[in-house]
Amino acid sequence: MTDDDFYGYASTGTKILTLFSVFVSCPLYITVLVILYRHRKTFPFNSTFFIIYIALGVVDVLPPPQYGPPPLS
Repeated sequence: MTDDDFYGYASTGTKILTLFSVFVSCPLYITVLVILYRHRKTFPFNSTFFIIYIALGVVDVLPPPQYGPPPLS
């Protein structure tokens, strides 16, 4: 196996994992966050664990902040 073959396999594997994440993992994660948010005032979802889970989930889903001046167009 040459370096080019390895790069091709690694690139294909990365693309497959990214597609799985975008089309399966992210919607499932957002769905879980929405369900927890809707039931946040009922037991057992009103515990500290789920409050932190929702807060971290929202931070995880939001895009990162843009620091510095905007790019020139």
